[in-house]
Amino acid sequence: MGNIGRESRRVKLTYVVHCFAGGAHGHAYIHVFRIESFLGKLETLTGVVYIVFAILLVIIAATEALRLSELGVAYFKSFWNIAELLSIALGAASVVTYFIKMSVATRTLEKFRTDPHKFVNFQELVTWDRQVSELLATLVFVSTIKVLGHMKSLRQFKVLVGAFSEAWNHIQGFAVIVLVIFCGFGQLARLLFGSSLWNYARSPRAWSSRFSLFLGQPGNGKLYAANRVLRPLIYFAFTFMTTFVIVNFSLGILSNGFISF
Repeated sequence: MGNIGRESRRVKLTYVVHCFAGGAHGHAYIHVFRIESFLGKLETLTGVVYIVFAILLVIIAATEALRLSELGVAYFKSFWNIAELLSIALGAASVVTYFIKMSVATRTLEKFRTDPHKFVNFQELVTWDRQVSELLATLVFVSTIKVLGHMKSLRQFKVLVGAFSEAWNHIQGFAVIVLVIFCGFGQLARLLFGSSLWNYARSPRAWSSRFSLFLGQPGNGKLYAANRVLRPLIYFAFTFMTTFVIVNFSLGILSNGFISF
């Protein structure tokens, strides 16, 4: 269909969904896989990076093993020690899964190069790619918790925690108000766009779509195509609530907590 970039192509997909009972929503998910990570010099560079990461994991694991032998059962009484072991396990699983994915990708791409007109099943490759992404996401989450744990000794962090403690009652009340308003917007979007859009056909999906929009994920075009009259009003009201009400009330509560602290 044409070029998007120098190394990409645009593909048009057409499918028809017919449900005799009515009320069906067509939904498709396309998993994008970057094959250049497994071609040429970039493949070698990525492999070297993962090998260096594996060596660092071995060093960290050896250090933690020495601490475990010295402390014994008392080692598991600390939350941060358990987080360290969890991060080591996730890192090792990520490295192993990546090399499995690399092997599957090389084998699959070789089948495609042999006969481009023959059907090649990419499901196994997509499955391993998802596993690597999920493991890396969990590893980043655990590492972020560890970084916050190391920051607790900083004076600025203690002031922030004290401010939150002072304003905790206000934060609880404000969270209830925000939750009620957020659920109201989700239900309103479900009633308006549920018959046209799959993401708003059920209440949990509508809340998830509203939350994704709150985090900045684009999805305004689908709403505009579903209802060109009400979409601008709903989008403006939701944006006003999230940017003005939530931000200003949160800053007000934290400022009050800093003053009290």
